[in-house]
Amino acid sequence: MSGLFGGLPILSLLLWPAAGIAFQYSAISVICGFLLTLFYYFYFVALDKESPSVVVAFIGSAPILIGALAYIFLGERYTSLQIIGLGIILVSSILLVVNKSEKTHFSKSLVPLLGAAVIICIISVLLKYVYERAPFYPVYLWFCAGMVLGGIYLWLVLYYSKQTKTTKSLKKSLRKYFLLFLITEILAITAEFVMSLAISRGPVTVIRSIEGIQPVYILLISLALYPFYPKLFREVSEGKMVLKFILVSCIVGGLYLLKDTIR
Repeated sequence: MSGLFGGLPILSLLLWPAAGIAFQYSAISVICGFLLTLFYYFYFVALDKESPSVVVAFIGSAPILIGALAYIFLGERYTSLQIIGLGIILVSSILLVVNKSEKTHFSKSLVPLLGAAVIICIISVLLKYVYERAPFYPVYLWFCAGMVLGGIYLWLVLYYSKQTKTTKSLKKSLRKYFLLFLITEILAITAEFVMSLAISRGPVTVIRSIEGIQPVYILLISLALYPFYPKLFREVSEGKMVLKFILVSCIVGGLYLLKDTIR
């Protein structure tokens, strides 16, 4: 559904025509959009197994790999202070997914989290590469077209896998929670647009690193709403809030070290 909804910005062509770009740039943009739907798959699998702040925090470790790829392919350079900040983010994010109840073994969410983190790294670097060489608007629309193709692909996989029970459950959920789907996906589209615009204008490592602040918002929102909807906010019911705040604070500290450190 996220992939299919991601194509809505293409309708803007009815009002604002887009300039043409080289085939290789449009192809890379479509591939990035397609990969984003796979990212959503791994992300939601992880979210089904783990608390939201943990999932978001681990995805926040992606700038480590993004930084390495950006150094090699985009020519971004880093100071020792920035490297320390990235290291703090990585260690704190990993500690958030350690399942203490299983004698420090990583939780079952680790594999989908790694998959999501690697995919978002590839997308980020490829998009930055294209945005440096082509106008933002047409690149973004090709990116959205790739999301639609990814959404169609996943629908076909579901259909031909003959998972009738899953398909019926999905259709029932869509009818029952359509308004919630709509609001959520509009927010997601807006966030993806803003993130793409930011990547087109600034260093991709820093832009993606700033996303690491999200667990703070998740924890605060959970604390505020838990008294009213205790069944919906696992962040509080699972406990260990002090540890989570300490680790999230470390992530914020790592982000602070990143500011103004890319030359």
